[in-house]
Amino acid sequence: MPPGKAPIIGIDAINSNYQSIFSNSSLHLATTIDEPIVTGNTAVVYGVNTGSVHIKKDSSLKNVSSKYIMLLKRNKSNEWKITRLIWNDN
Repeated sequence: MPPGKAPIIGIDAINSNYQSIFSNSSLHLATTIDEPIVTGNTAVVYGVNTGSVHIKKDSSLKNVSSKYIMLLKRNKSNEWKITRLIWNDN
């Protein structure tokens, strides 16, 4: 759930969103994970992202400082998959 925008729902919409981000910018981010909480096949992770985003079309640079909460579920193949992600700027 990006800040100031409607939730992005469904694998096709998520893939399209990330394809747009990666084709239009270069991300230079460091992510911290603070205190993951795991209960059975569900996990909650929160942390901080810092760094910069280089926008390709105008060569602008945006500094990033944000916090996030991520909900993950473990699937039958024992892989963790993100089911919800929300973040906002610091």
